[in-house]
Amino acid sequence: MKSTFFFLMILSILTSCQQSKLGEDKLDLEGFNLSFNVSDFYEGEIEKYEIFERQKDEILNGKTKEEIGDQLVEFWDIKHIQIDTINYRNNEILDDPYRVIGIQYNMTSWSQNDSIADFNQMSFHKIDMMKSVNGEFIALSTQSEDDSDAEFEELLAYLVKKHGKPEVSKYNFFGDYYNYSWLTNDRLILINSKYNNKKNLLKIGITINDNDVEFDTIKKPTIDTRLFIVNNKFKDSIMGRMSSGDWLYLK
Repeated sequence: MKSTFFFLMILSILTSCQQSKLGEDKLDLEGFNLSFNVSDFYEGEIEKYEIFERQKDEILNGKTKEEIGDQLVEFWDIKHIQIDTINYRNNEILDDPYRVIGIQYNMTSWSQNDSIADFNQMSFHKIDMMKSVNGEFIALSTQSEDDSDAEFEELLAYLVKKHGKPEVSKYNFFGDYYNYSWLTNDRLILINSKYNNKKNLLKIGITINDNDVEFDTIKKPTIDTRLFIVNNKFKDSIMGRMSSGDWLYLK
């Protein structure tokens, strides 16, 4: 009996330590471990894009849709990841040099129909992350686009029930929105919801049929929900300091 218990305990530990990878596993945001390896999560998709860049001309140039076949499906499914440094300086000290505090991995292409992460009953199709120069997890940002705010309201009610009354802040960025945040022992959880008319977004929707490829460029307004998880160790370093992408809403 003792040996059986020991084996089950080891198996449980190994299972809990498995690393989720983008494109292979759905990420559980509610049970998210702050010891997460950000580089490993994106590694597979980054490698796919590098292969695509090396081979796209050879594969796509001068070939018909029928000759390309399944390769076209594989290439259009790539999630492009843009990697940038996180740096800033103290604007009150003009000769203070910019300091690099970490690296961000931002998805610049995604499908609204994907489900790559979830929190309780809500699914998300886009996920960005930050890590420190030493590889520690700093923060993540996820996004979901819906026709209404019903799922956001359900998520908000769930978080209120679990963590209590949130801190609420109102902001304006091409329209008013509210940030709802909870500070726990090791992390900050923040959500917001905002109407998106899609005027500033390039949309290329692709449907691949047996004998044809259809492109959809019609922009349909959505309600965008964003959820952030921030490591408390780095909270003061990034809150309100980011100036691009979804990170603009982390205030």
